[in-house]
Amino acid sequence: MRSMKSLAYLKRLPEVWRCVRQTYRPLAVTSRYLQVGTNGYPFSLRLRSGITLVLNDFHDVVTAWVVFFRNEYEISQDVMTVVDLGANIGCFSLRVASEFPMARVIAVEPFPATVDRLAGHVRLNALQERIHIWRLAVAGGSSQRRMPAAGPGPSRGLLAAGDEFRNTVSVSAISLSEVLSKACTAFGTQTIDFLKMDIEGAEHEAVLATPPSALKVIRRLGLEYHPNQPKTKLFNLLTNSGLCMEHDRVIGPDVGIAHFRRM
Repeated sequence: MRSMKSLAYLKRLPEVWRCVRQTYRPLAVTSRYLQVGTNGYPFSLRLRSGITLVLNDFHDVVTAWVVFFRNEYEISQDVMTVVDLGANIGCFSLRVASEFPMARVIAVEPFPATVDRLAGHVRLNALQERIHIWRLAVAGGSSQRRMPAAGPGPSRGLLAAGDEFRNTVSVSAISLSEVLSKACTAFGTQTIDFLKMDIEGAEHEAVLATPPSALKVIRRLGLEYHPNQPKTKLFNLLTNSGLCMEHDRVIGPDVGIAHFRRM
């Protein structure tokens, strides 16, 4: 057991090194991520790129860590238009805006309190002109949906019919086809250079309801997929639209992060 834990820490060393290079207080960030010692919140994460985020708890730290230091979503240097589905508190959108000064971002997030924090981070970093926020969920079609009011922000997803939660929040949802169409119109382009999708299980519903022709606007896709359905149908539809898988980082059965590219 001890050797397995040591191996897990060794695997994190490249991430820790990126944290050291990119932040002003790497020890404070790393100790919170590893949950070592007593660490208070809220915590201000300041990156050497100029980005600042206010992290309220451990779940926020993990979200920032995987985006900035694990590099969970790999972005090509020629990116100009980005859609961030499941933007959460804005880590990925802010990273894109800081690393690619010419890129424009549409950050899509449905949960009201999270949208408020996302907007606060965009204002804090003076990126209102380049990051535009859409308060929407992405699903199989346009409708009013429910989300659990409690629980960690990064893991809140749309409730399916029959799901029972005592406290819920109503959110507006639209189809993936509509999001892609509206984004192209907003950007004034015919393609989206990078689509990041982390929508807590709704990716199955959203993608499977989308005609392959509507997906052809996507040049690259970074997809976090979840185990509420098998990934096979999801991947097959994406490849049928002309997207080729570059790599699939499997975390568990039908759980992982896959990257696709249009050849």
